[in-house]
Amino acid sequence: MTEYTANNRLKHAALIWLLVVLPAGLIECLDLLQLVDFRFQRALILNGEWWRLVTGHLDHLGWVHFGLNALFLAFVLMIFEPLQRVVFTLGLWLFSVISISVCLLFFSPELIWYVGLSSSLYSLLVIGILLDVRFSLFVRVGAVALVFIKVWFEQGDQLPWVSQIISGPVAEVSHLYGVATGFVLVSIIFCMSRFGVNKI
Repeated sequence: MTEYTANNRLKHAALIWLLVVLPAGLIECLDLLQLVDFRFQRALILNGEWWRLVTGHLDHLGWVHFGLNALFLAFVLMIFEPLQRVVFTLGLWLFSVISISVCLLFFSPELIWYVGLSSSLYSLLVIGILLDVRFSLFVRVGAVALVFIKVWFEQGDQLPWVSQIISGPVAEVSHLYGVATGFVLVSIIFCMSRFGVNKI
């Protein structure tokens, strides 16, 4: 990769990061002022406030929760070259967000509200690992397997130390939906590539 191409990719990664993090930061400021509630809230969504399917992922429990997710996003974007395409990655992220919210809505009726980017970031993590052909297939499959094992064994077990750090409960099932969504999107991308749809 030339230096020019590398710099362009980093600029694209920075732009993607800003386009996700800035709205999340703005929402956090509005939360601080208690002006608007942007959370995923089951009752309100079923009452017609469908925009919460997206904004719930941009809302956070506080600045520490926001900061950790912003760092997670930066890590994913910096490491995996396939995610350094603006329209491609933002499209994947938006699809992931909506898919995860729909899963929460229909498959997790016990979950009343949800906030945070982490579930959609797990989706991007899986996509980035599987699509980045710079790494061998063995490494990619192994890395995704480790992510899946981590998320699977967290199901049903609250993580008290994480809850203390982010000042609230962890919705582990949302991370599972994020990983599953990542697998689905990679499968779709592979199928499209096989049938000659190379530009997404």
